[in-house]
This record gives sequence, structure tokens and C-alpha cells, in this order.
Amino acid sequence: TERHFQAVLAGIKYFGLWYGRYPYPTITVVDPAFGAGSAGGMEYPTLITVGTSWLLNHPPFHKIRLPELTAIHEFGHQYWYALVGNNEFEEAWLDEGINSYSTGKIMDAVYGKDSALLEFLGFKLGEAEAIRMQNGPYAKYDTIRKPSWTYLSDYGFYSYTKPEIVLRTLENKILDERTMARILRTYAERFRFRHPTSEDFYRIADEVSGQNLGWFF
Repeated sequence: TERHFQAVLAGIKYFGLWYGRYPYPTITVVDPAFGAGSAGGMEYPTLITVGTSWLLNHPPFHKIRLPELTAIHEFGHQYWYALVGNNEFEEAWLDEGINSYSTGKIMDAVYGKDSALLEFLGFKLGEAEAIRMQNGPYAKYDTIRKPSWTYLSDYGFYSYTKPEIVLRTLENKILDERTMARILRTYAERFRFRHPTSEDFYRIADEVSGQNLGWFF
């Protein structure tokens, strides 16, 4: 749909500006047919699947931006796992976590920090608020840096949401937006078509920030 098209264009623009040019001549976007929704929301090199909802194309639901979020996120995997080739099973936070952070930043930039995810009957919800709503006392019983098959509870929270919370906390409370942008840019450039680990990310964060962030990580 046009919504997916515009969202992927936003992904190409901002990932390119922030992390380096998309190196391929094409990106194929597949919108699964009705009844095949389980095939949506998946990524492969130069090919992503998204998902259309009939309801979300009509007022007052048309500004619930799950189609845009999915399209940008799946395009983002062209960078975070495909170009920067981390091990997405053993260190899922480097894959889904950094990609969720990047997706959220693009949603903020395109649709506004207070309304990135939805505007519905006067109610607005931004990305930062949405991920904080998913946090809670239960979240202290596991860590994000471990093989994904060993998470004690919610894979989605520890590989997607909590890493995004961690990176946004690092940006907003410890460093600043400019420094964080330089960290991600340096990481993307240095490990383009290579296979980084968490230690590589930590070293770059220390190097770019001029701080020892071991205590934070």
C-alpha cells in the first residue's frame, strides 16, 4: 500500500543518513494476502514482508501506525543483521534491540515524538511512552545479553523492548543525542559486512563517548 511505500522510503532516507547508504539497487516489499498474515513482519536480505489491516486504513483508525512501524522495522534489518552481521540467535539484542531503537528514532522523526505510534480520538502515544509501558518489576529477572533460547520469560521484551529502553537511557541520561548518533554511525561503518559482538559495540561506545561505560552495560 501507499503507507508501506512511504514508510520504506523514510527508512531508506534515515538509515542512509544515519548509518550509511543502502548498497543495493532494489528492496522488495511483500504484503501477504488476506489469510496469510503470519507471513508478515519478516526480513531477508533485500526482501521484507509487511502487513495490511483493512481496519487501519479507515478513520478513526488510520493513524494507528502499526503498518508503518512494521515496514520501517523490517527494512531496518537490512542494516542490523544483514549489513552489520551480528549473531541474532546468541546476541539478539544487537539485532532486534538496536533495530528497535533505530526504528523508534525514525518513527519519532517522521510522525512526532508524542504521536509516533498512534493518534486516536484525541489520544496520542509516542514510542518512548509505549516501551516504558511494557516495563515493570518482572523485568528484573533476566538480562538482555544471553542466547535467545535461554531467556527465562518473554523473548520479545528482552530482545526488542528492553534493549531499546537501555539505548534510550544511555542517550538521554548518560550521553546525549549527538554522541549516541556518532556511536551508532561508527559501529555501522566499522562493522559493515563484518560480524561484531557485544564487546565490539561496548568498545566503540567507550571510544566515541570518551568514557568508560562498562558500569552501565
